[in-house]
Amino acid sequence: MSKKIISSVAINALKEALTNVYWYKKQLRSFLLHSISNSSILSKLIGTIIRGI
Repeated sequence: MSKKIISSVAINALKEALTNVYWYKKQLRSFLLHSISNSSILSKLIGTIIRGI
């Protein structure tokens, strides 16, 4: 499987969408941990979302 690069625009759009769906940080973090297996993407999302909420 080839490595895919996700643009920062896509990450920011996902961040915006998820923060609108999940009101509580704990619920959002739990959702991300259970639904994303790529550790690089996961760490970027959790880091930016948890700091940004």
